This record gives sequence, C-alpha cells and structure tokens, in this order.
Amino acid sequence: MLLFLAVALFALLTGGVVALVVFVGRAQQRANLAEVERLGRALGLPEGSPFLVERAGRTFTARYAPPVKAAPASLTLFTPVDETAHAAAGAYRESGRDHVTRRPTILLRPENGADRLGARLGVSRDVRTRDAVFDAAVHISTDSPEEDVQRTLAAPELRAAVAALLASGAARVQLDAEGLSAVLVGPPPYADRFERAAATLAQAAAALPQFQAGDVPRARSPLLFVAALLAVTALITVVPVFALTSAAPSLDGSATLVGIGGGLALWVLVTLAAARGLRGRSTSLAEIVFVAVVALFLVPPSTYWAVCWANRELDTSPAVDHRTRITRSWTTRNKSSYGYHVEVTSWRPGHATEELGVPSSFAAGATEGRGLVVTTHAGRLGWEWVDSFHLATK
Repeated sequence: MLLFLAVALFALLTGGVVALVVFVGRAQQRANLAEVERLGRALGLPEGSPFLVERAGRTFTARYAPPVKAAPASLTLFTPVDETAHAAAGAYRESGRDHVTRRPTILLRPENGADRLGARLGVSRDVRTRDAVFDAAVHISTDSPEEDVQRTLAAPELRAAVAALLASGAARVQLDAEGLSAVLVGPPPYADRFERAAATLAQAAAALPQFQAGDVPRARSPLLFVAALLAVTALITVVPVFALTSAAPSLDGSATLVGIGGGLALWVLVTLAAARGLRGRSTSLAEIVFVAVVALFLVPPSTYWAVCWANRELDTSPAVDHRTRITRSWTTRNKSSYGYHVEVTSWRPGHATEELGVPSSFAAGATEGRGLVVTTHAGRLGWEWVDSFHLATK
C-alpha cells in the first residue's frame, strides 16, 4: 500500500512540476521579450517593431535570459551564416572561403580544469584546431564530425574573433541551427556591449566557411532533461517514503552494512556503466558526474530499503513477545518535526539495551521504569525486527 502511495505521489508531483514549469516559463518569456524591446528602443528601433538590427552588413536578433539563482542575467546575440547558400562551386574558390556541406554544431567557451581532467581521463572528447594558443584557451564542445569542425574553425580570423569575444566577457560563442551566437553575461543595459559584440561577431561570421542551407544536425534529445526531472522528483518523493517504511527495520546492524554496502557496490557498477556508455562526447565528464551523484542518492537507500523489505515482508517466522523495561526516554527535533525514542533493557544475549523509535501518542506514557512488551520476528534473512510494542499492564 505504501509503495502504491509513493508511486501515486511521484506521478502527481511530476505532473505538477511539469505544469508549474510551463506556467512559469510562459510568464518569464513575456518578461524576457519586454527586456529585448527596451534594448531595441535604445538601439534606435521604432516602437513596437521586431528586434532586427543591421550591423556590419549582417542582421542580428537577440534573446534575454533573466538571472536564476547563481546564474546571472544574459543577452544572446544571433546572426545567420547561410546568406550565400547553394552558390556555385566556383564561387567558393573566388571568395576564398571553404565550403562545408553540413554545418556542425559547436559550442566555444573558456577552457577550465574539468575540461582538461576529462581529456586526461579519456572520457571526454577533446577536439583540437592545431592552433596551440587557441586550443589552450578555448574549449570546443561538439558532437559533430571532427573534420567538419576543424574545417569550420580553420580561418585564423574566426579564431581571433572568438577569442576576442570570450576575452571581453562573453560566456560562450555557438554555431548551431539558429546561426552564430554570442552570450553576453551581466545585467542590463546592453546597448554599448551589443554594439561591440555585434561588430566582433560579424567578423567571426564573415570568416566562417559557406554551408549548405538547411543541412544541419538535429537538436539534441531532451531525454537528459526528462531523466533529471524524474530523478529529482524521485529524490523528493520515493526515497523519503522508502526511508519511512524502513525506519528501524531490524535490530541487527549487519542489515545496514549489507544494505548500504551492497548499494554502494551497485552504485560503483552504475557509475562505471555510465562512464562506458557516455564517454566520447565533449560533455561526457559532466554527464557522468551527474549520473553518479543522482545514483549515489538513489541506489544505496533503495538497496537498503529492498533488503529490509525482503527481511520483513517475506518473513514467516512466529511472533515472539519479550517483556522488558524502559530505562530512558527522550525527544529529538529537526527543522520541521520531532522524533520520540525510548531505551529498553535488551533481551538479546550480549546486548545491554535496545533503542526504539515510538510515535508521539505513545511517548507521553513511556516513562522511565515502565514495563514494555516488544513483539519481534526472526527475519527472513536472519535479522530480528520489531513488529509492535505496547506498555505492560502488570
């Protein structure tokens, strides 16, 4: 029954989270458009006109993202890169620009220690341009063919423009289905930063090869986002319910050792499987770490719950009553609730006392010296567990 309630609560909360995300997302989208409109007016666009700015012979659009917790506000500039698509083959030679049929999806950002660690461990894809200075400063995140990426980034003018954008404070420069973009981090106003970034981004776009329009990789699957949403919801619902149903499941500490220890061993296997399955991408290290952290919070508690459930629910041993006496009672408190505990003399050989968690309604009468009858079972896996208890009448 508790498992059914946990699953129902999980499904209900998941649906609620999705609905809330949709509602908040639409409200935020309207606020974001208002910020872009303010930028357009600062750049001289007529009131109510769409944001489409001409700079250095190229058109630019923009998208605003508000601050979210630790992430600051940002403005993303976009410019198309397929203006001369489908030109004749000779035109590419005359313009001095290469022709790459399939436009790769590439994210360029400052390289950090995690990028270098992933490359050294051999789990993350490490794409290089053969420009030592650029490769040391800029991380290339892509799942596109390496030859297309290298040809796309071959022009020194392009690499210099990208490096200048990142050095001026841009969080990343990206080539994808929307065109070429740069993300400016920080709060509004953006007018001056827009002008400088647009000029440099136009230089980068002019140095790109010419691509065949429309032939772009498909967008990345949202499965990772869905998996993250389900995992977080499970952490909020299923795991706490499992923990409650397994509270004080056995009197033998080896149950905890087997459950948590076995769960940790299983977690290692899950992490190794994730490392094997996710390796070879530019974002592999981050994805592997994400899976490992989520699994660490899910797998050991679930394994512990499963062991305790099997020991208790599959147990067919007879109930045994033990007459004992309360030696101490106390209350604990956390942020949102109280816990009630009693200590009793033990009936098990080699043990002086036993600690039991009790409900609040029972705690008021559980005074020191009162007699207590504790009913236990031997346990399917050999770990004695408490079925019930009540105050002795005599």
